Amino acid sequence: MSDLRYVMGIDGGGSKTDAVLMDETGAVVGWGRGGPTHAGFEPDEAVRAAVPSAVAAALNGRLIRVSAIVTSFCGPQAIAAAHELSAGADVHPVGETDVVFAANQVDAGLIVLASTGSGVRARNRQGESVHMGGFGPVIGDEGSAYAIGVRAIRACIYAHWSSEWDTSLRERVLEATHCARVYDLIGYFHYGGSTRREVAALAPLVDQESAAGDPVAGRILAESARELGVLALCALRRANMLDASYPMLPSGSVARNSAAYWKAMTEFVCASAPLIEPQAPGPAPAVGGALLALRRLGVEWTGDVVTRARTTALEWSQPSGHSGTHTPQAGVW
Repeated sequence: MSDLRYVMGIDGGGSKTDAVLMDETGAVVGWGRGGPTHAGFEPDEAVRAAVPSAVAAALNGRLIRVSAIVTSFCGPQAIAAAHELSAGADVHPVGETDVVFAANQVDAGLIVLASTGSGVRARNRQGESVHMGGFGPVIGDEGSAYAIGVRAIRACIYAHWSSEWDTSLRERVLEATHCARVYDLIGYFHYGGSTRREVAALAPLVDQESAAGDPVAGRILAESARELGVLALCALRRANMLDASYPMLPSGSVARNSAAYWKAMTEFVCASAPLIEPQAPGPAPAVGGALLALRRLGVEWTGDVVTRARTTALEWSQPSGHSGTHTPQAGVW
């Protein structure tokens, strides 16, 4: 292994950071996870710690020189941390569109990002791009995990008012938020110090209850998907992409992990944009970042390299690092 060159893709977000270590053959040999890199909603020290913890977990104690690092959706603190860790490596920040397209091996299409936050990105074959959404939990983030979490809390209060709105979410949400009574949720949300990540971490519970047949949970997912779908259609129109076939790519924990959410999204978008081609989740964005880092080393994306990246990435379904997995405190799907 010492004769090979290594690269890393680092993808940060509102709840977690993934660091993918890849060798020059395209094999993923390490994957680490850290905390959030969104400086607008997290303390500076937490943001600065996210990249080092993810990188350390990916390296897993191995003394490997990383030749190139590609970062995406990392704020200034996270990028600074990547530079401090690089030891002379080429550190290249790119947009999320670039890493998602690289992971899926496409040059144009529509990206629907539904994670802690949300947004849509469209790029046509002429290279024109449109980016909409992503303005935070108060004035934006339509259809995000946070928005789903807020709807879940609201559903619990409605269920308390009337049996007509009864939902299995009531007990699940109370347990997850450590609230004894429904009205305690109001204090939890407004005065209890609940964070954006903690509210967003209720989204997997909604998906689980929807899969178990709860109609309220199902409506929450469908309505949330349609809310973001409105932006997706608007982006397609602005980018002049309605009259040709383009892939629609899921990105973020909600879009990638909730089959019910993605089904509702694709049905809504395709009803008005029938030429759009919804795709199954491809490799994670951090894998796309690592592939872009390989390209910066002059490594061509041959069929063997791309296939090896895809197959070895599947072996890392549970990245190391980061203290939680699917708990409300961790905020990770």
